[in-house]
Amino acid sequence: MGVVRRVAITCVCCLSALVGCARAPTHSPAAGLVESDRVRVQGVLGHLTPALKDRRISVALDETPRVGAYAWPDGRLLLTRGLVRLLDDDELAAAVAHELGHLVSDGDFHTAAALSGAGPARDAEVRADAAGRVMLLSAGYVPDAMATMLEKVAASPGLSNDCRARLRDRIARLRAGY
Repeated sequence: MGVVRRVAITCVCCLSALVGCARAPTHSPAAGLVESDRVRVQGVLGHLTPALKDRRISVALDETPRVGAYAWPDGRLLLTRGLVRLLDDDELAAAVAHELGHLVSDGDFHTAAALSGAGPARDAEVRADAAGRVMLLSAGYVPDAMATMLEKVAASPGLSNDCRARLRDRIARLRAGY
């Protein structure tokens, strides 16, 4: 997949981790995704990365049907096929912006296991949501897409009730303007 401004997608804390509930996959990204998935992700990334200035970012796609997105401190992002296909373009931009939000708002990452969505990890997710909304707005996307994306993630199969509750809390914060 081509790289826009050498942007790597890796946030071991976001969508599945965005949910604050799961570890990043340990297997390699697969080549089984259709080209249209790659084109969609690259298009979104191209619109969002100007906010990152010269930060090196790269994105990989994983063919798992589970919903997930991850970011690592070195600027790599990983999106799952399940996530890419679940979301419309504005919501996909919100998921990517959330992951990028970790890179601009946290400045530092913890291990995926530490990102349970409680305590400091919850604060990191809220900061990434807020930074992501700013990126969405500046790139011309609908800022409310962050909340609708989280709603779709919360409704996806395989999440614990605790994860769904954390997502509902973040959605409420977004809807209230926090």
